[in-house]
Amino acid sequence: MRQVASAVFVLTARSGEEANGLTAASLCPVSTEPPLVLVSLNRDSAAERLIAESGAFAINFLTEEQHRIARLFTGTEATPEERFAEGGWDRLVTGAPVLDGALATFDCQVEKQISHGTHTIVFGRVVAALSLDEEGLIWRDGSFRRLAPVV
Repeated sequence: MRQVASAVFVLTARSGEEANGLTAASLCPVSTEPPLVLVSLNRDSAAERLIAESGAFAINFLTEEQHRIARLFTGTEATPEERFAEGGWDRLVTGAPVLDGALATFDCQVEKQISHGTHTIVFGRVVAALSLDEEGLIWRDGSFRRLAPVV
């Protein structure tokens, strides 16, 4: 499975004044009408708790230049304040943090959550979306790589 390339994104959520997120590379489109996506989150993560509290989250797909942001949102070394100090962050519809200059952003409202074992599967309805024409960041074989078009 290490050889499968996946788009890198930072999933973010906000409840009140508290915001946090995590770097992930696993997202599944579920439906185009209505537009739904599925993410699976560890039940112990701060992001999972904030999503449960707020009923919303954002998916920020990263460009190759945003690899430092991907690293900041990985693990527990950086505080939420340190994570959001890198790059510019805004809000669209739901209030979840949205990264300025992300390759693509989906602002989502929770449709359904299913907890099983150590994870929660979250279905999100995309209520707003943005995209740029940039090179994307992918994860393959244990490292970040650049996604470039084939000519």
